[in-house]
Amino acid sequence: MDISMNKPRKHVTELIICAILFVALSCLWMWRRSVAVRQAQIVGPAGHTVMDFRALSQVAFVNADSGETVRILPAKAGPKRLLVFLSAADCSSCLVELGDWLTLAKSYPDDKFQVNLIFVFTDRTELDSFRHEYSLPYHIFLDSHNEVATLVGVPTQTPVSVLLDSNFHVLAAQGAEQADTARQAFVSHVDSLIQN
Repeated sequence: MDISMNKPRKHVTELIICAILFVALSCLWMWRRSVAVRQAQIVGPAGHTVMDFRALSQVAFVNADSGETVRILPAKAGPKRLLVFLSAADCSSCLVELGDWLTLAKSYPDDKFQVNLIFVFTDRTELDSFRHEYSLPYHIFLDSHNEVATLVGVPTQTPVSVLLDSNFHVLAAQGAEQADTARQAFVSHVDSLIQN
């Protein structure tokens, strides 16, 4: 009699486990979908973005080379800047993209085009470790107080690449998790915008 009573309990337990797994997978799917929706809101299909770069000059960055506090300011005759926002903790996936920007940066003089790496959601120790492991020949800044996320609206999911003119008008933007073909198309698009 005990054996027959255990069989229904076993089935009930299996059903409960299946229900828990179903709920967990549903939650994961909904989270991934919400990330995709937020990502689409950050950078639209034509490169439009809701990030407000007029506030960029209010952010106090730390220059990674000198340790000094600096501000990135608009300039009437300055270079076009590609700002690449990234986090040292999850940047292994962005190294290929950084290589693309290095190739492009070598094609133009510094007064025409600059690549600025801005590390967000990263502390100084993480940044120094990352720089020690990877030689990065860029202008590198640290947003140690995460001001850029608050004032400009840069998301936590990185890398995010934004091409600005000298007055901080957004010329093109691309969010994180782009397919390789989309990334290459964006690099070509940025190259054509620098030439104009």
